[in-house]
Amino acid sequence: MAEPIAITGIGVASALGIGADAFWTGLCEGRVPIAPPTLFDASKMHCTLAAETPGFAIRDHLPKHYRKAAKVMVRDVGLAVAAAANAVHDAALVTPASEGEAADPTYASHRLGTHVGAGLIATDPGELARAMAGSADADGNWDMAAWGQGGMDALSPLWMLKYLPNMLACHISILHQAKGPSNTLLCAEASGLLSLGESVRIIERGMADACFAGSGDSRVNPVASQRVFLAGRYADTRGDDRPVDAWMRPFDPSAAGAVPGEGAAILVLERPGTPQAARAGATPRAMILGFGSAQAVPEGWGDAGSPPIAGLGRRAGGRPDGLDEGLARAITGALDDAGVSAGSIDAVFCHAACEPAMDEAEMHGLRLALGEHAETVELAWITPCVGECMAATGALQAAAAALSVQHQRLPARVQTGSPADGLNAAAAPARDAELGRVLVCTHGLGGQCGAVVIGRA
Repeated sequence: MAEPIAITGIGVASALGIGADAFWTGLCEGRVPIAPPTLFDASKMHCTLAAETPGFAIRDHLPKHYRKAAKVMVRDVGLAVAAAANAVHDAALVTPASEGEAADPTYASHRLGTHVGAGLIATDPGELARAMAGSADADGNWDMAAWGQGGMDALSPLWMLKYLPNMLACHISILHQAKGPSNTLLCAEASGLLSLGESVRIIERGMADACFAGSGDSRVNPVASQRVFLAGRYADTRGDDRPVDAWMRPFDPSAAGAVPGEGAAILVLERPGTPQAARAGATPRAMILGFGSAQAVPEGWGDAGSPPIAGLGRRAGGRPDGLDEGLARAITGALDDAGVSAGSIDAVFCHAACEPAMDEAEMHGLRLALGEHAETVELAWITPCVGECMAATGALQAAAAALSVQHQRLPARVQTGSPADGLNAAAAPARDAELGRVLVCTHGLGGQCGAVVIGRA
């Protein structure tokens, strides 16, 4: 990396609350805000629990002139927009959304970029149910002709605008008049870290001076939750009254899976040394020192007519096919980009998916990339405190890592299980630590992998 890029603002929305301070306090306390969701009745679902953002209403986070747009913002979008607004305030940025359209913005609009990761946004079942009911024949069967003649009329003309994944970046860029390079990354749990990497490269190439970067996702939705359950990632909690913190057990071979979560983290990244970056109130929390990415390549790729889906095939040892090597390549790329050795990493913020096969792949990937250092380096994770947030995961991890570097403190390591031998993964309270360089890494359901190295400002 030509020069470290500064993280000047951190905005977070999660089950721990709104804002970086609420997020950090909850992580240090080791809070596990898992409960039956209030957004829908999950009593008949396989997974009856969730980590839901409490009392969240998108209108509360929009400037008055933009509030009517809330009707086309689903929860995934709203969480990201709220996190971006929080990040702008944290970074002391002036944008049309933060100070009014007549304000003099910190950055010229064409020098401010937006790169946000997202997941496959699930629709509201009630909306489609009304349209489907209007497309039934006299016997109650689906009638395609009836759908074309009037069933689809039950959907709002703006219906599709609510569910396009690029709407997270779209609304953030419109609100803050970020007319520089913009992109949406759909790479499952790796989306957030890949978005950070893209923003870093855009700034390095001189195409922007600052960027919004991060990701958002809500799995607290009956369709979204069931999708991830069927992929083998969420626990079946039906009829089980064990304590809520007993479900999320990172690196425990007997773990039953995670529970749905939701959230967003948007970071403001800036090139240090510019007049804008020297503004009052702009104090970097941490620096991005290096970035790496990779795609897992399953064994047998190309032997058949089409490639298998990484993360679904299983090796004899149980690991998702190729995911460990993919994660190791991403980590090695980030270390090389930062110009540091594996042994110089003081802590690792890992995915900790709480699903045995995914965790085994991560554990093996860490060993491949870090060698013996993987057995002693401090591990940190956030999953038990925010749920499995899928596309929001990487950005939330990066936010937690940046806050740890700023405060020189590791959050509580929530662990109620029995982690496999060979990793520093036992339960631990929040503790002070000497954190010069922190690695953040995650792998995704489709085989995408990302890693960043974050260091002191």
